[in-house]
Parts: sequence; structure tokens; C-alpha cells
Amino acid sequence: MREPGPDQVQTIEVATTPPTTVPFFTASGPWPEDGEIDAAYTCAGAGTSPEVTVTNVPADVVSLGLVLVDSTSGNVAHWALANLAPAEALVPGGTVPDGALVAVNDFGTAGYEPPCAEAGTRHEYLLMVYSFDQFLELPEDATSDDLTAAFEAAALDVAMSAFTVTAP
Repeated sequence: MREPGPDQVQTIEVATTPPTTVPFFTASGPWPEDGEIDAAYTCAGAGTSPEVTVTNVPADVVSLGLVLVDSTSGNVAHWALANLAPAEALVPGGTVPDGALVAVNDFGTAGYEPPCAEAGTRHEYLLMVYSFDQFLELPEDATSDDLTAAFEAAALDVAMSAFTVTAP
């Protein structure tokens, strides 16, 4: 380091630090990424909601929310939940965690509407899991549109996972 010049009080030394690798916040379900979901989770099977797993959630995250949409049909919402605890196994299959807000989906029912494709077609679905530094205050009869608007306004980050449903 050199001595300060006549107009300087001190000299600052710049040191470079190696970049740190921060794991990405991820979401996944019982399907290969961009692959076919098991029929048990669709209208062709039992129609049970799948387990959704979240990994590498940052320490400052207080709650999570999820939305499942059919991107082939104009982002029709099949499932929307808010105020989920940021645990490793976010949503066990077939259940809703205690304290979660369950939205009314685009089919007019609260909860999971199983993915379904018309005969001879293939639909692509997108699961989005949002992270927040707070719990969201929403009415108990909130719709998936209400949740999506709140998610997009308050989210720290979003993780996405995609799958398909093909009907014979």
C-alpha cells in the first residue's frame, strides 16, 4: 500500500475475495424435470396432490407459497397454497400442512385440482414456489389469483419445476 497523497487522509487497499457458491433455492416433485408426472397425481389416477420438496431455502425466509398452473391452457391455476413453513419436505403428498392458507383454484374449489389433458394432447405444468420474509395476510376465501398477485408483490425469490401430462 502506498502512502496517502497530499489531498488524502488515508489510502484504501482493495482486496479481492474469491466468489462463494450459494446453492440455489429449488423446488421439485415426484417427476423428472420436464418429464411426465405419475398418473396417480392426475385425473386419470387417484388425483392425489403430490409431495413438493424445497431445498436450499435461505435462512431469512419466513414462509413459502406455491402455485401450480397449466401453462398450455393459459396458466390455469390447479393449486395454490400460502404461509407454508420453509421445511425440507414442504408439502407431504395428499395433505396440506397445518397453518397453510388454501386458495380457491380456477376450477372453483379450494385445494388441489389434478392435472388433466384432453385425449390425444400433452399439457405442460409449472410449479412455482415463492419465498417470503413474512407471513402473508390474505382472506380465508382468497383465490389463486389473489395469492399469485400477493406472491409476485412480496416474493424474495421463486423456484420453478415443470412436468407434463399426456392423455392417450
